[in-house]
Amino acid sequence: MATSAGDGYYLQPTIFDGVKANHRLFQEEVFGPVLAVSEFSTYEEAIELANGVAFGLSSSMFTKSLITAQRFTQGTHSGMVHVNEPSIGGEAQLPFGGVGITGVGDREMGEEGVNFYTQIKTVFINYSLSGERSMNR
Repeated sequence: MATSAGDGYYLQPTIFDGVKANHRLFQEEVFGPVLAVSEFSTYEEAIELANGVAFGLSSSMFTKSLITAQRFTQGTHSGMVHVNEPSIGGEAQLPFGGVGITGVGDREMGEEGVNFYTQIKTVFINYSLSGERSMNR
């Protein structure tokens, strides 16, 4: 539910279920406490959904299979890939940025900030299967 707060309107934390690939909510970046949930049946369908948008900042997946994790890191069109952890933030010592029309274009941070012709993919894999972000790397 949208509520008025001063000069703007703000959405309370909201989960939208059953979002289809052609819905506006699926196709646009939403900056707010919003989660759009889409269903899929196969790995291939999941990759098609993930890559079916113009944005590609960060992606995340949870699996016990190292093979599936490797397929995902290679198959997803995003600048940062997280495996078995949420797709939040970057690391100050690693290049940060997306692909497609996400972000500011060039990579930020590190040596890659200068080397803007390189397409880098940063991969995070959490082998603990806990789903929690550990800062012990």
